[in-house]
Amino acid sequence: IVIIPAPRGPNTNPNGVGIRDLLSDLPENSYVISDQYAYRVGVPASAVADIYRSADILTNTSWGEGFGIPIVEAQACGTPVVVTDTTAMPELVGAGWKVPGEPMWHDSQRAWARKPLIGGIVDAYEQAYDEARDDVMRARAYTFAQDYDADTVLADYWIPALGKLEQAVNARREAAANPPPPRPTVREADGFLWLDRGAGADDWIGWSSHEDTLAPVM
Repeated sequence: IVIIPAPRGPNTNPNGVGIRDLLSDLPENSYVISDQYAYRVGVPASAVADIYRSADILTNTSWGEGFGIPIVEAQACGTPVVVTDTTAMPELVGAGWKVPGEPMWHDSQRAWARKPLIGGIVDAYEQAYDEARDDVMRARAYTFAQDYDADTVLADYWIPALGKLEQAVNARREAAANPPPPRPTVREADGFLWLDRGAGADDWIGWSSHEDTLAPVM
């Protein structure tokens, strides 16, 4: 078990759980307390994949995610996931469990979030204890994640989207190079409304003082 403890201090969430107290009944060699602030660089992709594969599950029971890349990464390595049933996370679960939550207002983000229910997390863990190492489930996780492969996303989504953008840009350029004819002007004369399409249309005969102009040829 890898544990990432909540921070301590005056800003600690009063609703947090004392993880270290809960671990007191477990053998010390059965868990590792990870430094949540450590930022490690230079780890080979193969090593990261091995870390994912060595886990029974990946837990991502956060209050919300814009996407949730680790959820897909874990499944790409055949590891099922446990997520909160909110924001983008539910649609990323091909093999795993969705934890219910209660809505809450997130002041710092000025948006609604969903706080996962502890009982729901426990239920998911109990199911994962029996099923997470099942070969069929882990194969389903891997298969699901292939839809998010970078080459697949590029071919199926980015290239078509960029193609549509290119068409739109070309259409704008063509429209700018070939502007439409000006709209006719509506003029009032002799109690009638006349359309004046501009020079070369002879529409002036209808609305202008044309008697003097036409008299020589009438």
